[in-house]
Amino acid sequence: MHNVRTSVTLEDAITAYKDIFLAGRNLAPRTQKEYLTDLGQLCAYLTTVAGVSSVQAVTRTHLEGFLAFLDQQQLTGSTRRRKVAAIRSFFFFLEDAGHRVGNPAAKLIPPEREWNQPRYLTE
Repeated sequence: MHNVRTSVTLEDAITAYKDIFLAGRNLAPRTQKEYLTDLGQLCAYLTTVAGVSSVQAVTRTHLEGFLAFLDQQQLTGSTRRRKVAAIRSFFFFLEDAGHRVGNPAAKLIPPEREWNQPRYLTE
């Protein structure tokens, strides 16, 4: 376990995540871009709505509030599931890199997968 660095801002953490974690993964460029967009939206929510600016201050309640906020915006379940995946990997990275103790996203429950009815052609 690493020593926790004090008071890492959300913006600095996202930069480190991009430069270290995403750079070392074999993710498609679009996936990397979408993960960073998702984390930017999370950061904006946390700073403006929840009043949180450091990674250590984020709780699971904050993350669940963000998911509720996304639901209110009527985003699809698959979009919200991707955002949960991005948030989980972000907080896994933060804990592993020693930027915070504990992972508030570890028990974060993603929305149920949506099953659309197959479309068919009419005459």
